[in-house]
Amino acid sequence: MCGSDLHTARVAAEFMPLGHEVAGVVEQIGPYVTNVKPGDRVVLESGSYDRFSDLSRDGKYDLDNNGRHFFNTQQYGNGMGFAEYLIAADEVCVPYEGLSLAAAAMIEPMGVGFDLVKVSDIGLGDSVMVVGIGTIGLCALRLARLRGASRIIAVSTPGRDRRDSVAKAYGADEVVCWGEDLSGFRVDRILCTTPPYVMPELMKNLNIGGIMSYIGEGDREERFVTFDMNYWHGRKLQLRASYAAPALYFPACIRLVCSGRIDLDLLHTHNLRLEHFKEDFDFYLQDRENAIKAVMFTER
Repeated sequence: MCGSDLHTARVAAEFMPLGHEVAGVVEQIGPYVTNVKPGDRVVLESGSYDRFSDLSRDGKYDLDNNGRHFFNTQQYGNGMGFAEYLIAADEVCVPYEGLSLAAAAMIEPMGVGFDLVKVSDIGLGDSVMVVGIGTIGLCALRLARLRGASRIIAVSTPGRDRRDSVAKAYGADEVVCWGEDLSGFRVDRILCTTPPYVMPELMKNLNIGGIMSYIGEGDREERFVTFDMNYWHGRKLQLRASYAAPALYFPACIRLVCSGRIDLDLLHTHNLRLEHFKEDFDFYLQDRENAIKAVMFTER
């Protein structure tokens, strides 16, 4: 369950299919499918690029999000990941071995964190602040440590003890809560997984030449923020958007998990049942102290 699923489930007036962080077992294949076979375990990319687009043919496949994926099969009556069966395009199926189903389902948000770290261009010895330590923020934090960050500050929210403990296990040097005085922290990179409205307040935490990268979208007025551009210009700061669509870097993420460099099972805190979704969903929302990632398992 992604944060976007949480938002959709809260506001939906009627049934809407949910679930785009998906791992499963191939049941059947179409006549022209050659990259997977029945019985294979796969994780699904939530977006793909069009092999034949001008962007892709110019080597800019990361800028094209028009390939086939399971989001654009809903018009034919097919659902999303919270279901017993799902129809997906062959190009988004990435085979894997050696992962739990829960960890495999989290390769998608880990790929988002991977993109965020890549966009931020963290170098050896850089200091990093990660603002927002849900699943994506925690994955980005761990990847920043693996990339060579010398110091990592995790900015959490009050009452999220489980997330704070995982942040420390993943390599955070310090965990502070939003609302505390952050003025004493100066860093080379800030990774934001929060709504955009928090970003202007963070710019003074960047060292000269620093980079702030972000993933996330705001609702209504939260989308609109104001920056002192003279301050940005004078200190040679940069603001970089990740967005992470199309979904990339799944093989690299799988290798990192299989090698033991990141333990995604630490993020799995709650289970969801298809037949008791509302009950399990409500419990997950209420358990703020322990909640990180809820995973739905369905039986064939």
